[in-house]
Amino acid sequence: MVPLTHGHESEINRYYSARAPYLGKALEVPPSGQTLEIIAELKSSARGLAVLEIACGTGYWTRFVAPCAREAMAIDFSEEMLEVARSQQIVNARFLREDAYSLKSLESNQFDFGFAMHWLSHIPLARWDEFFSAFHARLKPGAKVLVADDIRRPDDEDLYFSRVETRDSYELRRLPNGQSYEIVKRYFAPDELHALLAPYATNLHIRFVRPRWWLTYEVVFAEF
Repeated sequence: MVPLTHGHESEINRYYSARAPYLGKALEVPPSGQTLEIIAELKSSARGLAVLEIACGTGYWTRFVAPCAREAMAIDFSEEMLEVARSQQIVNARFLREDAYSLKSLESNQFDFGFAMHWLSHIPLARWDEFFSAFHARLKPGAKVLVADDIRRPDDEDLYFSRVETRDSYELRRLPNGQSYEIVKRYFAPDELHALLAPYATNLHIRFVRPRWWLTYEVVFAEF
């Protein structure tokens, strides 16, 4: 779940690459509860279509979506994450190391459905246009999109703070090996999601129930 970025964002690259072995173990845990509901929506939306997944990470969600799709392109910038994803040999899935802010190796108007799990919270506000321009340009006009991310837990002990100079929020993450990383991480409220996505989306529907929010919308147009 890592794009090619710079500055504080490069810390995200290092963090998720180092975290790949730990996230890989999560593949062994059967999904339940809300996760099953989201998987059902993903599978229904992707069935028989060309699908683009942004920041696929270990392929946790890819493994449910790709077998239902006509074809599935899953991108990430972390080779460590992609190594775990490829090891699953998921039917219909192609994994590509790519920059989520440019997607330069992918053609325009190529995909019918797009999704991104636990990724929007890592996008600096200054780069939203850059990401959505690249992402939506690869989708066909009117394509459906599904996005999901975390709702902060009341008992979350990770240090969470903001920086005035960037208007972004950050979280201090620690791995079991003791390494710590300061990453861009924004916990959205429903009204923030509406305001931030309004320029890019139509027919926007948001579900905001712990442990994560998830939403669907249709692409306003394919290019900016």
